[in-house]
Amino acid sequence: MQEQHKNMNLAREFVYRLQNTCYNHTTIQLINAMAQNTNMKNQMYYGGLLALQRQTHMGLSTIKSQIRILKNDGLIKSIFDKNYLYKEHKRQNYQLILPPVGLLNCSEWGIHAKHPHHLDSFQCFVEKLEFYRREEERLAKLQEPRTPPQWD
Repeated sequence: MQEQHKNMNLAREFVYRLQNTCYNHTTIQLINAMAQNTNMKNQMYYGGLLALQRQTHMGLSTIKSQIRILKNDGLIKSIFDKNYLYKEHKRQNYQLILPPVGLLNCSEWGIHAKHPHHLDSFQCFVEKLEFYRREEERLAKLQEPRTPPQWD
């Protein structure tokens, strides 16, 4: 029971650190699922692709493409090479690596900012960040005690 609680904290930490990045919901859902099934001590995910399919309801090709994105950005690292897996009949394990703390946006994250995924999705994400900022301001005004609600 104690170990499960620690894993949930790791998952929350991943989601929190990735909130200002241009990853889509599919990528966030996959890393969250992996983090929920990762032990906290050495941050190893042992579940395998089938377990990810069952947990996320994603197709195998989607999972593999998202894993490629996460590998390219250094958030997960393969533990075995393909030859070793084939010879030893082992399943691939991944080590999860937490992203940097305190990113205002993902263009500050060097390894991530170089990849095509970031270059393709960043502009849309900047627009979402601006929307979130405006919405936070609007909600803050609604909660001020002396200001009547402003309905748009």
